[in-house]
Amino acid sequence: MHGWGLVSVAGTIVAWLQALGLDRLILGVLRSQEVTVRGAFFAITGWLVLLALAFATLVGVLSGLYPADRAALLDPMGALRHE
Repeated sequence: MHGWGLVSVAGTIVAWLQALGLDRLILGVLRSQEVTVRGAFFAITGWLVLLALAFATLVGVLSGLYPADRAALLDPMGALRHE
C-alpha cells in the first residue's frame, strides 16, 4: 500500500474514532441534563468505509493519470532541454 492508500485508511480510522468520541460526548451531555436518548448520533457503516476508500482510490488514480498523460505527449529531448 502506497502513501495515499495509507492516508485514506488512516483518515477512515480517525473519522471512526471521532464519531465514537462525539457520540460519547453528546450522550454524556444529554445524560447530565437528564435527557434519555437511545442509539448513536454518528454511524460509520461498512459500506460507507468502502465508499470512502473507493473515492480516495479514484481521486488518486485520476490525479496520477492527468500528469502522466501530459508527459506522454511531450517530446523526450524537448522536455529534457527545458528541464
